[in-house]
Amino acid sequence: MKLRLKNQEGFTLIELMIVVAIISILATLALPRFQVFQAKALRSEATYNLGVIATYEEAYRIENQGYARVNQMGVTAAGANAGDCNVDNPIGFQLTNCSKVKYDYGTIDVDAANTDNDFEAQARSTLILSGLTDPDCLQINQDRESTIERDAITEQGTVCAGNIDS
Repeated sequence: MKLRLKNQEGFTLIELMIVVAIISILATLALPRFQVFQAKALRSEATYNLGVIATYEEAYRIENQGYARVNQMGVTAAGANAGDCNVDNPIGFQLTNCSKVKYDYGTIDVDAANTDNDFEAQARSTLILSGLTDPDCLQINQDRESTIERDAITEQGTVCAGNIDS
C-alpha cells in the first residue's frame, strides 16, 4: 500500500536555479555601484580631514607667524608604514582608527623658496579603486580652496603633483 500525501507543495529544482540566477545577476550589477559609493564615502572623510588640517594650520600661523610643514601620515595599501599613521607634527593633527585609514595626508612644498607664507595640504588615496592605476588626489591651500587634482572615480585629472613632506 502506497501512501500519497495530498496537496504536496514545494519548489522544483528548476525554479530554485532560476531564483539563484536572478540574484546573481542583480549582485553583479550592484557591485560596481557599491564600490563607487564606498569610494565617495572615503573621499568625504578625506575632504573633512583636509579641512581640519587647514583649520589647524591657521591656528598655528596665528601663534607662530607662519604655516607648519606636516609630515606624511597615513597607512599605505601594503601597510608598510603602519607605524607612521600618527607621527608627531607641529599642528597636532591626528588620525583616528589607523587600521581604517585609506589616504595619506600631509603638506606639499608649493614654493621653491620654502617659505612659511603658504601651505598646501594633500590627501592621496592609498587604495587603488576598481583596478585603476592612479590614486585619488585632493588638495586644500591657505585660502581654503580645495581641489580634486586626480579623480580616481571618474578617471579625470592628472597624477598627484608634488610629494607629501616626509
